[in-house]
Amino acid sequence: SEMCIRDRRLGFFYDSRSIDSQQAVDEIVLPQSLMDSVGLSRQIARTPIMTDFAFMGQRLSAVTAHSLFGRSSGPLRQERLLEFTALTEYLKEILGNDLPYTERLILLGDLNFDSPDAPEKDVAINNGFYFPGQLLETHSNTAKMGRPYDQIILSWDSTTETPCHSDSGAFDFFESVFRTEDFEQYRGELERLRSARPSADTSTRALTRYYRHWRTYQISDHLPKWLELDFD
Repeated sequence: SEMCIRDRRLGFFYDSRSIDSQQAVDEIVLPQSLMDSVGLSRQIARTPIMTDFAFMGQRLSAVTAHSLFGRSSGPLRQERLLEFTALTEYLKEILGNDLPYTERLILLGDLNFDSPDAPEKDVAINNGFYFPGQLLETHSNTAKMGRPYDQIILSWDSTTETPCHSDSGAFDFFESVFRTEDFEQYRGELERLRSARPSADTSTRALTRYYRHWRTYQISDHLPKWLELDFD
């Protein structure tokens, strides 16, 4: 099935030396009334998770999500937009309610924005989120095709001071490991893998092209995005 999500996991990594996690991780389950209002016939395929953190006297909630992947048009594209609409509307509803940790929200993850002008951009803005720095335009796919799949977007309650963002970007780990100039170190392994396929091209040119693909399976085909926030 095209809707198959396979064995995927979402989670949070944080530095416990300076940041405390204040509650258990919760799965986000959408109210049926909200699903009906946006035309979503089911829960979000890859269930988003939410937790909150405390540091330097500040608290904020973090939500991580992995949107459906698909072409820029067609049924999966529409499903992705409906899921994102329902999720951001739900987060807008809980922002600043009786639960104090929802005064500040960060939504992040592989949201599969296929361009900086993806329709999810306007949905996010209409539901009170904003895109800090240049992260909306920053590509996060290792093929460097200008696809800003991964995003970090913020929503702060109107009674809470919005922090300044001092810097942001995407970390290209292939400048440090599995570099282009490291090809010769892995040539033997690449030749072994390619030779397992009948009539496979094992020329240097073909292996170099295969290396660029192979190394994404050793780490990822997505570059981690990062954001610095200044809190008083």
